[in-house]
Amino acid sequence: MKFEQNDFVIYIPNHAKNDPGHKDCEQGIVSSVRNGFVFVKYVRNNMLQQTSEATLRKNLVHQSNQFELLQIRKMLEDMGYTL
Repeated sequence: MKFEQNDFVIYIPNHAKNDPGHKDCEQGIVSSVRNGFVFVKYVRNNMLQQTSEATLRKNLVHQSNQFELLQIRKMLEDMGYTL
């Protein structure tokens, strides 16, 4: 799967068995892609983390729910981030 900067993604941990609705999944935004890793800033405690985390591609899927995307984008804009 191809990932690019500013893509909205869901991290699915191995134990979630490819279930993007699992309680341990996390939403985030791709900050960069290099050396086989996707660097993601995750949303935690309703805040976008400042530091990106290297994440394996196999654990990421694109966020496809447009309503959730709009909610995340609005939250980030309200916090002063521009995408």
